[in-house]
Amino acid sequence: MPVADLVLAEAPAEKGLRARDLRREVDEARVRVLHDPAEFVDRVHAAGHAGVLAGDLLVQGSRAGRVDSATVPCDLEGELLPLDLRRRERRPMLDELLGERPHLREQRVRLLAGEVSRRHPRMIERKVAARQRDSAEREIHPTRLSIWLALVALLTFAQVYGRYVADSDTIDDPLYSSSFAASSLTQWILLGGIALGLAFGARELLAVRMPQRVGRAALIAIATFLLVVITGGILSALGLNPSSEQGLVPDEWPPPDQAVFAFNVALVVLVGPFVEELLFRGLGFSLLRPFGRMVAIVGSAAAFAAVHGLVEGFALIFLLGLGLAVMRDVTGSVLPGYALHATFNAVAVTAAALSSSAS
Repeated sequence: MPVADLVLAEAPAEKGLRARDLRREVDEARVRVLHDPAEFVDRVHAAGHAGVLAGDLLVQGSRAGRVDSATVPCDLEGELLPLDLRRRERRPMLDELLGERPHLREQRVRLLAGEVSRRHPRMIERKVAARQRDSAEREIHPTRLSIWLALVALLTFAQVYGRYVADSDTIDDPLYSSSFAASSLTQWILLGGIALGLAFGARELLAVRMPQRVGRAALIAIATFLLVVITGGILSALGLNPSSEQGLVPDEWPPPDQAVFAFNVALVVLVGPFVEELLFRGLGFSLLRPFGRMVAIVGSAAAFAAVHGLVEGFALIFLLGLGLAVMRDVTGSVLPGYALHATFNAVAVTAAALSSSAS
């Protein structure tokens, strides 16, 4: 720019300059020469930018009609869309599972830019739930674990002592006995209360929740049932009889009191398996899980077999406990194991009754 005040200019700047020359419009002409190309270039760029913007709006507008925003938006370009182009997109929610989104259409979920999951929205929910469950199961509960191990040891000692050491008369046909019904009901109430008490303040240890991977759990249940049946046949061929060792096989049929028999069957088929699943696959598995998956599976199965106090039937019950523990690990819930456990007991009671009626 030309110097506005010649008087205030520095001496070197005044040397060789004349006010007459400085008053000419040479500098202003140069400004106009520089300004004209600038206007021309800006107009060209503005037109180009308008074309690019129109193309972007066209492309993004087609995307806005077919993609829903995910729980955590990751597409920054999509987030910069004009509001009128986002009229069909759902507002993202914080800390919201995909199964609880405020709309019903979950066929497409935006994962990243250019990645769209079709008809598989539950996959992300299962992954999130599995990570949350794994992080919760890594916590060690030393006091609860010590009490649970002491309870397992006490139950094992009581069963072995009462069955093989104590010189006491056993109840003939316990499924027909009202005293057996009363003692069994008291036992299951006591053990269920202990399980709930140990899980007080940390109910997730019981794993009473909706299962995952139900199809895989069904395959594990079928394989476990067949393995237990085959093992039982092998033990019978070797001269062992786990069913008679447990003492639930009746000697006569039909039962003298059908009401007592039905109540005992309900305890054996419905109540007992549920309490045992809470105690071993729920509480025991969760307390052993921080030490490793195999420790939890094998340890809970061994404890489950030990508290039955059987010698000939230990292998049979241990295999059943392994299958139930694997189902617990795969599904994250005790409910599939409870269904298999109840089914197994129902089949065992039915087979015992049929064998008694045939003899």
